Amino acid sequence: MEGESKESSIVPHFISTSTLYLKLTIIGGICSTPGFLLSYFLYTILQPTSLLKVILIPILLWFCYFSYVLFALLLIPVFHKLMQTSDPYAHNLMPYRKWLLINSLTILPRYTGVLMFCRHTPLLPWFYRRMGMKIGKNVQIFSTNLSDWPLIEIGDNSVISEGVTLTPVLMRKDSVKLEPIKIGQSVVVGPGSVIMAGSILNHGSCIFPGSVLKRATQVGYRELWWGIPARCARRNFEPSASMTQLRLPPSLGGTRSSSSNKLSGMADIGRAGSMPSLSEESAEVPSWACGF
Repeated sequence: MEGESKESSIVPHFISTSTLYLKLTIIGGICSTPGFLLSYFLYTILQPTSLLKVILIPILLWFCYFSYVLFALLLIPVFHKLMQTSDPYAHNLMPYRKWLLINSLTILPRYTGVLMFCRHTPLLPWFYRRMGMKIGKNVQIFSTNLSDWPLIEIGDNSVISEGVTLTPVLMRKDSVKLEPIKIGQSVVVGPGSVIMAGSILNHGSCIFPGSVLKRATQVGYRELWWGIPARCARRNFEPSASMTQLRLPPSLGGTRSSSSNKLSGMADIGRAGSMPSLSEESAEVPSWACGF
């Protein structure tokens, strides 16, 4: 009896997953069609010899792929709007299968390389904005690890660095709880940081690289947060141009092994040379924020 109940519970998930794959296949095929047709047209006109085929075919294959990337950026937001007759995020709780189908269009650009090739260009925040994310002016986003884009709000002049993870949802057994993430103006989130659901980062705050912000954490005005889990390490903080020179204060406990560019020592944070904070007058970004 237990085996039969388990098999019956798998059937709805199998159906929803199959529906998801079918949806992705159709949309991915539509985005790939222009590049394929143009490549076929060029190949037919050129009629290459055996030697030229060795060179031309790989070039056309790459042309097909990058054409897919370009058309996916243009068409996926169109499909996103057409498929949503009402606001799916109107309630803070959603059945898992419904959430999976709604987010199916985020799977295609994230895991087929579309966003990866836009990561260091203005196309990435432009695409996020078209998919429902609330993004202010002069925002720089270097990460593709963002989920449930309509639940994320980023204020003017903020920086989301390389490898940052924003997860505005909490997974339950058969449902998903929606808790938006709000990031204020002139906020810097360092590379590799994780911001959990329901967190609020106020104006001018900074999250040190590799930190993990727990669920529903509120970061105050111009505060620096650091650690796993992250805690406030400094108030009235201004982003430093060389964050690797900062030192872990005793209040956060312990030290990290030192090397040429690693954190070390126990001195107070803030002894490194500072640069102007990210404001409307100064849109400079610390070098560590980009993750290069």
